[in-house]
This record gives sequence, structure tokens and C-alpha cells, in this order.
Amino acid sequence: MMTTIICTSLFLTACSSEKESEKSSENTTFKKAVEQGKLALAKGDVEDALASFELAENENPQDANTKKYVEQLQQVNHVDNLIEEKEYEQAVKKANQTMEKYTLFSPVQKELSDLKKTAESKQKEIKKETTKTNTTPKTQTTTTQTTPQKENLYASYMNKATLIGQNFDEAAYAIDGERQDSFNPMLKAFDTSYKQWDALLNEIYGTLKSRLSSSEFTVLRDVQRNWIKERNHNAGSASAYSEYAPEIAYTESLAASTRERCYALLEQYRETLR
Repeated sequence: MMTTIICTSLFLTACSSEKESEKSSENTTFKKAVEQGKLALAKGDVEDALASFELAENENPQDANTKKYVEQLQQVNHVDNLIEEKEYEQAVKKANQTMEKYTLFSPVQKELSDLKKTAESKQKEIKKETTKTNTTPKTQTTTTQTTPQKENLYASYMNKATLIGQNFDEAAYAIDGERQDSFNPMLKAFDTSYKQWDALLNEIYGTLKSRLSSSEFTVLRDVQRNWIKERNHNAGSASAYSEYAPEIAYTESLAASTRERCYALLEQYRETLR
């Protein structure tokens, strides 16, 4: 009887410990996703911010602020998409409607205001070009049309990726983690590595945005948003299960995932970038 009681007690303790571990992991993923979303929003990366907050909402559906961020960023993303599609008048209209309907978070308000200014600026450029065309006298001239050559960026991006690996990744992994006072240097090194890869990823993504057709880019954008969620989730899991340095594990995971994504896009769109 005593043996049965002890075994049952150990089993229940193990189950309880496992549940607590799962809750801790979910909580860490939520917090990190919110943090990543705010950082992305500060950089003006609406898609990254939206994907991060959607992940946070999935981890903690009861959090009211997260729900608001997702709802507001969906509206901002809509405005951004309209600008991409050169629907500038509709973009300005949508921005105004969103500002009237929602009490926006300060960083969301700033991003939406910036997008509105961009749309208004594009509208003015179009009107200016139209006015110039209508007032310029037409003359009979024969011109030779030349098709501008696209710059071959595949090799350039591959070279940048190699340099990031040599100059930043290798430096981060070369630090001896068992050495005293190595925590801050390691954290800084992996954070720098992640920022370098993130900058390259944004550069590649921006080029693809200009070179792909509207339908092709829509597919890429949806895949990219799902990848951002997976990247943040994996980083949160790495942090939750790191016994000694969760902050380093989180940042190292971000850097590794972003590095892999850069190479994946370069190979997938090799011909498009050439």
C-alpha cells in the first residue's frame, strides 16, 4: 500500500511538473512574441509585427492588448497592401477611416501616419506628372526604346551572406561560454549577428517585392508571415528550455532561423534575382 501511494505521488508530481513546464514555455513564447512584435513595429516592419502579435494572440487568446494590436495592425497592413498595389487614393481613405474608428496605440498611429503620408506623396507625384504631360506640347520625335537591364543581385546577396557568416556568426560562436563574464559578450554577439541577417533578409525581400508579379508576391508574403510566426515560436521554445542562458538561446535561434531563411530565398528565387 505504501509503495502504491509513493508511486502515485511521484506520478502526480511528475505530471504537475510537466504541466508547469508547458505553461512556462507558453508564457515565455507569448512574452517574446509581444517583444518581437513591438521591435518590428518600431522598425516599420508591419508584416513582421502583425505575424508576431498573431503568434502572441495564439499563445494567450485572453490578452486584451494583444487582440487590439492584431486588429489595428491588420488595418495598417491593409493600407500598406493598397500602397503596394498603387491604390493611393484608397490607401489614404482607409488610413483616415482607421484613425477615426480606433484608439490606436502610439507606435501603430505613427506607422499608419507614415503610410498615409507616403500615399499622399504618391498621389501628388501622379497629379504632377499628369499635369506636366497635358501641358507639354507634343512633338513628332522618333526615339529608340531601350529596356533597362535588371541588376544581378544574386551573387551580391550571396557574397553579403558569406561575409556575415565569417564576420559575425563565427565571432559569436568563438566566444567561450564557460569563461567568466562571457554572458554579455555572447548576447551582444548573437544579437549583432541576428540584426545583420535580418537586414539582409529585408533587402532580399524588398528586391523580390519589386521584381515579382502581384500574385507571386502575395504568395511570398503569406509564406513569409507564416515563417515569422514559426521563427518567433522556435526562439521562444529555445529560450524556455535553456537552463543557463535563455536570452542567448532566444537570440541565437533568431539569428539561425533568419540565416536559413536568407539562403532559402536566395536559392528559391535565384533566377528572379539575376
